[in-house]
Amino acid sequence: MPELGNESPGIAGSVLVVEDESLIALDLQHRLMALGYRVPGIAATADDAVELAAAYMPNLILMDIRLRGPRDGISAAGEIRARLDIPVVFLTAHADMETLQRARQTDPFGYIVKPFGSTDLRAQIEIARNKHQTERKIRRSEAWLAAALASVGEAVIIAGFDGVVEGMNPLAERLTGWREAQAKGRDVTDVFVVVDAETNRPVVHPCKLLRSSPAFQPPAGGLLGDGAAEAHRVQAEYRLFGRGGGSPLIRAVVSANRNDEGPLGLVFAFREIGEERELQRLAVQSQRMDTVAAMAGSLAHDLHNVLTVVLGYADMVQSNPQRRCPEVEQIRRAGEMGSRLAQDLLRASRSEVVTSEILDWNALIRSSEKMLSQIVSPVSTLRIETCCEPLFVRSDQTQLRQVLVNLATNARDAMPGGGELSISTSVHAGVLGEMVVGDSGTGMTAATLDRIFEPYFSLKGTRGTGLGMAIVHSIVSRWGGSVSVRSELGEGSVFTIRLPLVSAPDAGELTEVPAVSSFTKTTPAATILLVEDHDDIREMLSEELTSAGFEVVSAEDGESGLAQLQLQERPIDLLITDVMMPRMTGCELAKHCVDACPAAKVLFISGYSKDELRGNPLLQTGQAAFLAKPMTPAEVLSMAMAMLARPT
Repeated sequence: MPELGNESPGIAGSVLVVEDESLIALDLQHRLMALGYRVPGIAATADDAVELAAAYMPNLILMDIRLRGPRDGISAAGEIRARLDIPVVFLTAHADMETLQRARQTDPFGYIVKPFGSTDLRAQIEIARNKHQTERKIRRSEAWLAAALASVGEAVIIAGFDGVVEGMNPLAERLTGWREAQAKGRDVTDVFVVVDAETNRPVVHPCKLLRSSPAFQPPAGGLLGDGAAEAHRVQAEYRLFGRGGGSPLIRAVVSANRNDEGPLGLVFAFREIGEERELQRLAVQSQRMDTVAAMAGSLAHDLHNVLTVVLGYADMVQSNPQRRCPEVEQIRRAGEMGSRLAQDLLRASRSEVVTSEILDWNALIRSSEKMLSQIVSPVSTLRIETCCEPLFVRSDQTQLRQVLVNLATNARDAMPGGGELSISTSVHAGVLGEMVVGDSGTGMTAATLDRIFEPYFSLKGTRGTGLGMAIVHSIVSRWGGSVSVRSELGEGSVFTIRLPLVSAPDAGELTEVPAVSSFTKTTPAATILLVEDHDDIREMLSEELTSAGFEVVSAEDGESGLAQLQLQERPIDLLITDVMMPRMTGCELAKHCVDACPAAKVLFISGYSKDELRGNPLLQTGQAAFLAKPMTPAEVLSMAMAMLARPT
């Protein structure tokens, strides 16, 4: 049988007749066939009507209201409408209000009052069929719209011109806490409850803004012009108060649409942006840190040069009993403090020299217990609870201890009246090691939390450099980890640090610390080319090396060093060179030196990181070594003697 509304060409459609008067039924059949309709059957009872409708699936049913048996045509029409979606036109000689009220409940597609003519019959049938086809198209469109709204990535609420909710998608249900069935018929201001995103203060509801806009004003002089159909909208960020107690941060676009005849209603489209805001905040923080890190690295380099001179000369004076005095010891202590600050700057800039090794994070924490206890005592106590299994991570143990020290120091300062510092570890999501460091201190405001990892931000006034938490963030990020913090005033703070776990190391993967040989101060017959662009450092090192019996040739930069190299009658035994210099770098000079003197050793010195020398072939073969500034003349001399003592 052809489906409803899909008749073959030339066939007006099939009509099932339901009539208990046989003569009237036959007359209807002849009239319908004369009009071009096909009549698949005639039913005399309500049950027969339902059975034949299911069997033939006609395009339309002409249904007498009064039928033989316990059920009438209205009952049959209701069942057919619910089960089969076939349009029904009632035939009746009874047009009383009670009967019409009952019939209306079945959504009939028309009424034909007996007696009727063929013209009335055709008109009612075609009107009913067209109405049914239109209704199906509307339902199909509504189904497509519902599916689209359910699948879009934004929450959507649809309200009428009067602001009453007409529908919403599942995401809107989740964010508002209202089920669609509960929200329908309510004012949209009851469902979409918003305040200012920053201040949490009341705002003029976007519904009220739009309903007072020109888009919702009655047209002057009748219909609107062609350009009046465009949507008017309000776009803003709000804090949405959900029925279930949530208050997500959202970005909403509320549109008021109208056609030529007037306003149609409101469409609320909104999405949660809390995570997006956090990512933006972290991106800005990262950009800030990158800028400051570049400055910190450069500053640390210059500071290392100055401190090398201070510590070097202080060491030289103190090593001479005749020149030793208490004031020089104070200078040395101040220089060492400056050196530690310079190292902090390098950590903040991620430029310090580090060692990549696989270690057990739990073991490192437990081995640091005594040190951490000394930091927080005597006012506060320390509690450490590590998980049973080892947490193998790839990192630098010095840096991880620095993280512990900085967090412990931060906790101690937050608990001036005493409290507890707790450290616990666990495995997170099977692939991450997690360390949670909590204190019972004063806590932090939201404004402080926003800046806690920002370099040079400190609440300690002149007592702090503002680098502690920035260093923690820098170290953890360097090893592919993450650090987060939650805190409230009076509730303490909890830092959560996660690092990627690695497989248990084989014996060959364990870091080996080579033994350091000791040397006596003898007079080797060796020539050293010393190249350093900082005059004070060059003079200080030259004095120390010369006093040890070396023949020292000095130069102020790479090009001058290359010229000195070419002037020497005998080969250079050792090149001591700064890495970063104008016109020619230490790496370029070292290559020229080794080309000219293949047996020469090279000692690189720098206030920057050893990372500058990553991949240097001389370091990889052991022909070169690296010494970080600040260093004392004695350390340079010891390294020089060690390198010269190595076999060529």
